[in-house]
Amino acid sequence: MMRSLAWNTALLLLLMLGFVLSRPRTCDYYCPHVYSPVCGSDGNTYGNSCELSIAACRNPWINLKEVHSGPCGLECFFHCPQVIDPVCGSNKHTYLNVCELSLAVCLSQEGELTMMHKGPCRSDIVEEE
Repeated sequence: MMRSLAWNTALLLLLMLGFVLSRPRTCDYYCPHVYSPVCGSDGNTYGNSCELSIAACRNPWINLKEVHSGPCGLECFFHCPQVIDPVCGSNKHTYLNVCELSLAVCLSQEGELTMMHKGPCRSDIVEEE
């Protein structure tokens, strides 16, 4: 009798878990009607962060993130290879490679950003004591 009860309980828990996991994601939630554009990592401009969140929920396989506030600039939408060949920018930030620096230059709205030299920026190098 106890074995049958344990078996039935386990079976019921598995059925409940299967029901919960099989339910479709609910991505239909209310966003305020406020136009505050943001640029998504897919190159699309969304009306606000909430709208981008809904798009990310509906398309979880594309790992959609906010790139920056404001509309996307088509000239700045490109993917860089994940090749490690560091370069130092004039803002003293080390970029993974020249492509990543070029993307930062394109997206930068705070003045001129250039490459100072190949290799990591000196301030990013951790010296052993």
